[in-house]
Amino acid sequence: MTTHPDGDLFATGAGLDVLCDIGDQDLEGHQLGDYKISGLIAEGGMSRVYRAQRADGSFEREVAIKVSAVSGISSSLRARFEQEQSVLASLNHPNISQLFDAHVSDDGRPYIIMECIDGRSIVDYCVGNNLSQPERIQLLIDVVDAIAYAHARLVVHRDIKPSNVMVSTEGRVKLLDFGIAKLLEADQALTQATPMTPRYASPEQLLGQPITVASDISQLGLLIYEVVTGQALNASETLADAIKRAADGKPLSIDADAKTRLPRELLLIIEQCLRADPDERYSDANSVRKDLEAFLQGYPVSAVGQGAGYRFRKLISRNIPTAATIAIALVAIIAGVSWYTWQLGIARDQAEANAAEAEIEAEHANQMSQFLIDLFDAPDPQYARGEDVTVKQVLEAGIDKIRTELEGQERVQADLLMTLGRVYNELGEFDKGGPLLDESVEMHRVLGEEDTVAYSLAIYTQAQYIAFRGDLEGAAERFKEALQVARQTPTEKSRERQSHILNSLAIAMSRLNRFEESANYYAEAIAIRHDIYGPDHLQSSVPKANSGRLLTKMGRYEEAVPLLESSYRIAVDELGPYHPWIAPRAINLGRTYQHFGRDAEAEELLRVALDQDRHIYGEEHHYVASSLQNLAVVVYEGRDQAEGIELLEQALEIELASLGPEHLDTNQTRYLLASYYTADGELEAANGLLDDAESVLTNEFDGDHIYLAEVATTRGEYLLAVGQPEAALAKLVESAAMFERLFDADSERLPDVLMPLAEAQLALGEPANAAASYARAVALLEADGKVETVHHARLEELHEIAKESSENGNQSE
Repeated sequence: MTTHPDGDLFATGAGLDVLCDIGDQDLEGHQLGDYKISGLIAEGGMSRVYRAQRADGSFEREVAIKVSAVSGISSSLRARFEQEQSVLASLNHPNISQLFDAHVSDDGRPYIIMECIDGRSIVDYCVGNNLSQPERIQLLIDVVDAIAYAHARLVVHRDIKPSNVMVSTEGRVKLLDFGIAKLLEADQALTQATPMTPRYASPEQLLGQPITVASDISQLGLLIYEVVTGQALNASETLADAIKRAADGKPLSIDADAKTRLPRELLLIIEQCLRADPDERYSDANSVRKDLEAFLQGYPVSAVGQGAGYRFRKLISRNIPTAATIAIALVAIIAGVSWYTWQLGIARDQAEANAAEAEIEAEHANQMSQFLIDLFDAPDPQYARGEDVTVKQVLEAGIDKIRTELEGQERVQADLLMTLGRVYNELGEFDKGGPLLDESVEMHRVLGEEDTVAYSLAIYTQAQYIAFRGDLEGAAERFKEALQVARQTPTEKSRERQSHILNSLAIAMSRLNRFEESANYYAEAIAIRHDIYGPDHLQSSVPKANSGRLLTKMGRYEEAVPLLESSYRIAVDELGPYHPWIAPRAINLGRTYQHFGRDAEAEELLRVALDQDRHIYGEEHHYVASSLQNLAVVVYEGRDQAEGIELLEQALEIELASLGPEHLDTNQTRYLLASYYTADGELEAANGLLDDAESVLTNEFDGDHIYLAEVATTRGEYLLAVGQPEAALAKLVESAAMFERLFDADSERLPDVLMPLAEAQLALGEPANAAASYARAVALLEADGKVETVHHARLEELHEIAKESSENGNQSE
């Protein structure tokens, strides 16, 4: 038996180095502490691992017990051993096998009680289940996350290898054997008698040098390689060869065949982990995890570098599925290439009739596609100056190139200006996007192409610009003009264009409160898409999603749910985890779920939307503000008013910066926040917001509009809160009447007005009217299945007050 004298040998962590030289004793059937051993699980050069069950019957637990052959250790070593194991037992992470306890047996043999994992090693699991590369990398991300968690608690593993990474029968990764880990101490050189597996040892371990987190990073590189390829990197290397390699400062080499099979980014991640110099590896496990996640999701990997060209190519590759204009430069390429690929199709269709014209169309499409690809794949170095080139810089360079390098090619210029104008709009740069669209339309007019598809699309996109700016009437007229042009060509492609324009025209009608017109336009768009693509196609989901949103605005929630659920499911299935179409569909479905009391599901969907928009557009985009606003409503009304107010304040700050104080969305957020402030007693702040919102909205709309009805309700609530019930009553009566005219007398929006109206009537000494108004609100809530006990209680109070008032009045007579 090996003896271990006390002293410097047992610096922090070294108390666990006793787990070596397993003896021949078989403990099956024996009892260790409170556990009876039932069988052998595994054995190695350091210890044996047994399966055991609780012997005293106090509770049921199957565990694994790792037993060392060493016995007779000193009291000081025993204390060190148990102290270190108590620290390791505190590691509480879903991907780390839990250590429950550690003791020394009666004969002085250290043993560790740990979670028993039924499963296979990570490599066997991946190979046996034929996992795809993304599935393997996701498992590795869980491993690295566990390592990062341990490192944050000053624990280094030191023996990361496939046999120490198990995947349970439920598919969960579990990292084993932290029982031989060292605790990091800045003032201790952890170089003593290191338990390790030579094949997976870092250069520092092979040379007996200090062990840090960098050693785990090296072993992670070997693990990543083996999991992804199914083969060990250095299977034939002897221990002597490994030590010599480490002494010479050479990293492990990956053969040429493997390099060709591995994706370049993944190869560079592995190579950075395996650098011979610890300072050249990743600085921590979190950095490894971020690069693996970036690789998996199609984002730039730090191991590759952050050059502008590489970052733009990654941006393109992760968004290839989209056909929508999104707030990134990729939109220009996709919009241009998609549009002009379609132009090629038209050209081919016309080839028999006019071969020369077809050739011109084909050349035009090729010119467009190549210009856009060159523009975004190779940003002009003059803008870089040693830094990454921004999307906006590239767009500005593109406009210059269009005007200088394409002189004399007016049609190409016009179409490119249209494309870049759309991109600017999606980036929120309306002042730049709108003039480009105007210029494009005028160029098409000069070219005499008013009856062409190009003009139809140009005028359609210009109308979108007008809608962004808030001129909804102008937008509706331009959409109608575009629709009329598109209908002049009775082809299938023309019908597809009509469906796009119908969808946008329906949106404009909805915002103008012309709901029935909007519903009719949506119905026509849906019918066309179903006829062309079928009901479950991605293109068919677009007008269905918008129609569902309209139905919720009209209070027809039961009809809206199947449309919203279908459109969301199709988008998620077809477009993957990050796409601009996911967020608005998640928002609409979430807000509808809230109506049915499904608050948890609603909040989950709205947080998905917020994450999507932040991921795609960044923190300051108006789409992020929209997601924040909708999440705020669900949070405020469902569980946390303070958090709801905070979220809405963030939304308003973004809208003021990105859309400006005059935009409709900004002012809708203003009066919603004013309502919350009023309920919270922040009356001065509420009044300021209401003044701003009323000023903008009353100038924007004449007659009835939902925004005017809502802001009138909020003003009524404010006036009631500041003790002006007469003025409050006037505003609330105005609001209720407007809602009835916009919808009907049974609109589910009315209870939100009738309840404060009842309180104003009560404050003015009209208890009978107050009870009647509140009773009407309760009846509407009951019909909608949303009435609560508190509503009935308040109604009963109002009836009692009205009754007492009536009796007192009779007595006076």
